[in-house]
Amino acid sequence: MRKSTIVTLSTSISPSLHSDCVSEPAIPLENHVLTIRRSLYRRSLKLSLDWAVQRQVWRGQAVYIRSLFEANKDVRDPRQQQVLLRETEKLLENWKHPDPYRPPTAPGGNKWERNLPARILPYAAPPAGH
Repeated sequence: MRKSTIVTLSTSISPSLHSDCVSEPAIPLENHVLTIRRSLYRRSLKLSLDWAVQRQVWRGQAVYIRSLFEANKDVRDPRQQQVLLRETEKLLENWKHPDPYRPPTAPGGNKWERNLPARILPYAAPPAGH
């Protein structure tokens, strides 16, 4: 994970140079945190869908997962965010399904590359002299 850094300028730099040196970060910290939160939320939902066979059972789990994320959405302390991130990653790793669901036509699915077109080989063409 990429950490954002804040560069502080010393007071010895003249004001004209100071305005030229300061630039906005490429990704604001809040957007980065939101991206990580969305990623963890989606991974949590997909993982729970691997374990729940029926959609009605999964829906209850999805509501519970949503409540957990909603309870921690206002955490602003970076240290506590890191702790929550590590705990969630650990939970996702512990609950990883041994045989996760994959759509049949996706890579790793049971229909992946089932009906490939025949390859055209260079030596399969008839000789030009006949």
